[in-house]
Amino acid sequence: MISVPDFGLQGRVALVTGAGTGLGARFCHVLASKGAAVVATARRADKVEAVAAAIRAVGGRAMAVSTDVTDTASLKAAFDAAEQTFGLVDVVVANAGITHADRAHEMTDETWRRVLATNLDGVYYTAREAAARLIAAKKPGSIVAVASILGYGVAKGVSAYAVSKAGVVQLVQALGLEWAFRGVRVNAIAPGYFVTDINRDYLTEGMGAQMR
Repeated sequence: MISVPDFGLQGRVALVTGAGTGLGARFCHVLASKGAAVVATARRADKVEAVAAAIRAVGGRAMAVSTDVTDTASLKAAFDAAEQTFGLVDVVVANAGITHADRAHEMTDETWRRVLATNLDGVYYTAREAAARLIAAKKPGSIVAVASILGYGVAKGVSAYAVSKAGVVQLVQALGLEWAFRGVRVNAIAPGYFVTDINRDYLTEGMGAQMR
């Protein structure tokens, strides 16, 4: 188990997208362990409910909401549900993301749009919804987007993913500049390779295993 630095989030309400598995689920558990009420969101209701149930089982506060980050109405409903249960969301981890394995000259329009819509549009829509509510309430908050090392460098076969994550890096800087004076901090983390559900097959065999 990775040790987590000591910090307190008592009284805070944290919403995590892409929270059903992998890093998103881990973020939920850590936030809850530090005292935050956690709202776990993802498209698969069963996955996020399992995460929320595990948090509640050890005495934490958590709820699950099935959410599609590419759908602004779905996001609004998630934030509404969070407010009704726990109060204003003042911590957001925009983690939802997907990847692909396609050579650029063979990639379909649908794949390009699906990856950009989830990884970049979804971060913007999530951050915008959170910030609009915080600014209206005149409350400070923190938004953390999950970028990637591929936002700074590229690899073969993941051009749409790399472009989407590079967009997240630039988006976070733009939003941070706009909202800092309102008390809303916007930052990103850029993880390297962690074995999760979306990359387990790749990282456990062939070239992926060699790279790891």
